[in-house]
Amino acid sequence: AGEHQLQPNAEWDRHYLHGDGWLNRWRCVAHSPTQLRLEYIHRQGVYLYTAQQVFTLSASGVEVELIVTNEGDSLPFGLGWHPYFPLSPGTRIQAHANGYWLEKEHWLTGAHQESLPQELDFNQPAPLPEHWVNNGFSGWDGAAAIQQPDLGYQLLMTTEPPAPCYFVFVSDPAFDKGYAFDFFCFEPMSHAPDDHHRPDFGQLTLLACGESMRQKMTLNIQSY
Repeated sequence: AGEHQLQPNAEWDRHYLHGDGWLNRWRCVAHSPTQLRLEYIHRQGVYLYTAQQVFTLSASGVEVELIVTNEGDSLPFGLGWHPYFPLSPGTRIQAHANGYWLEKEHWLTGAHQESLPQELDFNQPAPLPEHWVNNGFSGWDGAAAIQQPDLGYQLLMTTEPPAPCYFVFVSDPAFDKGYAFDFFCFEPMSHAPDDHHRPDFGQLTLLACGESMRQKMTLNIQSY
């Protein structure tokens, strides 16, 4: 019970950013020609947990599974990825949404909007704007298509359980010197942004000590 304060974890950001796994070493606990299992044990601050990532290759793509086990006090947990993809003039993405969150100062989540502007409506295959985008989208069914005709393939993403939200990130040369609109991020999330501050922790999962949650993402390639 009570309020917990998480300290900033990136030199260039005043907030606690993207959790812990991206800043720490993971150890290999098992591997084969088609599978890799990594583990990260977190024993500092408010959260005490063990996380595992399992990468499994198939003939058509890769499956990635995240598992987290709480080993401290009962706290809300969420899982997600921040994958980068090539961006070219022909790139199109399709992913269902029924609304999105505005971005406010310091890259924080703003008010939720129940209608999508045309340039951020990916319910049908659509190009990405050629300017800064950093927004979360609600009402997702956990499936997306990333069409790359210039590269000769389409990437199909599925999540299990179906992730309810996704983020789209496109940088901008004004922020990222040298950025040439050559990559973007499409980020599945098990919860909505800023759910730690919502009643009952929104879509986050409250885990007691010893309890686990998992999220799976599958990326399959189809040639044109």
